[in-house]
Amino acid sequence: MQRESKKIGVAFNGPPGIGKDTLVKMINDLVPGGVKVGTLANMIRADASMYYGIDNFFELSTHRDTKDIKCPGFSMTPRQMLIDYSENVIKAQLGKDYFAKKFAREMVQHKSFMMTDLGFKEEAQALADEVDLLIIVQLEHPDFDFSRDSRGYVKLVHPNAVNMPFIVNRGDANGDARRALETIQRIIEVRFDL
Repeated sequence: MQRESKKIGVAFNGPPGIGKDTLVKMINDLVPGGVKVGTLANMIRADASMYYGIDNFFELSTHRDTKDIKCPGFSMTPRQMLIDYSENVIKAQLGKDYFAKKFAREMVQHKSFMMTDLGFKEEAQALADEVDLLIIVQLEHPDFDFSRDSRGYVKLVHPNAVNMPFIVNRGDANGDARRALETIQRIIEVRFDL
């Protein structure tokens, strides 16, 4: 996935439960030496933990058993708190692209990286502005949608971005990982005349 001195980002975009994290892990296992993997949600979780003063907020907001149960002393669930912090605190005060730019600056310290949770155009724009190539992998499957999520499919028109629709074959994660990696590598080869 890494090509000479080019900065390459691959951002996975898809509905909840479609398997973004699993696919990224499997692709990374196929790449010799692997690449940096990041998630914007973890950056937001760390900041929200400090904002709300909850030491174990990361665990509460990631475990299926606790992320949708109200936090003691709060009228919101960890999931609601993340959305509230991101939308009503940070984006309202610092702009829609605050976390996207912060995340992009962190990720471009690495030659190549994969992002597991692209969900908004501002995130894609911030990443594309910092890299030589951003591949947006839009995971699709008829059983999954964004109906209960604030995010959606991201398609970006940018000289450094390529939108890559990818239909997931449920039950064949290994095959999906190999197909996705092959397509990503072809896009890189075509873009940089390799």
